[in-house]
Amino acid sequence: MSLLTEEQIAELACIASNQSTSKDLYEEFHEWNEKQDDLCGFLQCYEPKWLDLSKNVKKMDIKVNFYGDNENILEGLIVSHHRPEPVITPHPHAELLAKYAEVAARRIDPWMEFEYEDCGQWEGLDDHPMWEHNTEYRYIGETK
Repeated sequence: MSLLTEEQIAELACIASNQSTSKDLYEEFHEWNEKQDDLCGFLQCYEPKWLDLSKNVKKMDIKVNFYGDNENILEGLIVSHHRPEPVITPHPHAELLAKYAEVAARRIDPWMEFEYEDCGQWEGLDDHPMWEHNTEYRYIGETK
């Protein structure tokens, strides 16, 4: 069994939200399911293993031909898949990390110019910060 496409999910959501009392939802879903083209649904739901392919591969086409008795192509179908753009999420402290590197270029103890929040109070650092995702940090500048 393959996963539903975004379009199919939207269709089912529409059926469910517009459900009339005269028809059973179970029955409507079965009617919808019978209308789905198995081959097309498979080809649409198939997602290439992009990590296994060369980084240069940006698109993949699946071509299916349907042949008649004389090996003549009666019908053809092409489904294209494009390599998804990577989702890059910056580190939550990226800007402060850059500032920390800038301070570290001019002093041996850069942590002295930064603080972290502890139970609502800002505290000085005793060493390099851990840059934990759930901890807030701030730059306070040179105090010594």
